[in-house]
Amino acid sequence: MYTNIIWDFDGTLFDTYPAIADVFIDVLATYGINENKSEVLEYLHLSLGETYSHFSKKHSIDMWEFRENFIIAEEAMDTSASPPFPTASLLLQKVIDKGGRNLIYTNRGNSIYSFLDYFGYDHYFEEIITREDGFGIKPKPDCLIYFMEKYNMDPKSMLMVGDRELDILSAKNAGIASCYFNSHKIPIDTKAEIYIDDLNELDSYI
Repeated sequence: MYTNIIWDFDGTLFDTYPAIADVFIDVLATYGINENKSEVLEYLHLSLGETYSHFSKKHSIDMWEFRENFIIAEEAMDTSASPPFPTASLLLQKVIDKGGRNLIYTNRGNSIYSFLDYFGYDHYFEEIITREDGFGIKPKPDCLIYFMEKYNMDPKSMLMVGDRELDILSAKNAGIASCYFNSHKIPIDTKAEIYIDDLNELDSYI
């Protein structure tokens, strides 16, 4: 059983990837480019960095300019179109009821707070770290080590839950267990301690 759960956000707690892909495609359209949503989703599941790199090279556009335009559009995306996964609230409450902590480590910016507020999820989390907080982005372990030290948590009590290989690698780099939530049915090469295809499968581990 794990008592201290570190959650990724996009594609793990909230089903945001379809909407993110739409935003990405809309920004590409401002350059006169039409793209396939399935290809955008495939690269988003790897990382935003991989997505920027792939499509900027494919279409010969400036990656940094595109990245800036995308971030602005992503921060303004419609929160109501990206709800939490079913059973997410039940799992979060179970962690609290058992005396544990829910923490978030996300590469998303501060727009995460709009989602949490809109769906009433703010109260489930003891601390939230976004890309605005100055930690190295995944797969760097900096944030996980910060959580471990700040809350004096036994590494064996900690579980990183995420839907991308970056999340699993972050956990490995910090020396804690990981759970791969295969929310988009894309296999990964890195071995996690736990694999789930549906979020409710995590219930027996917390």
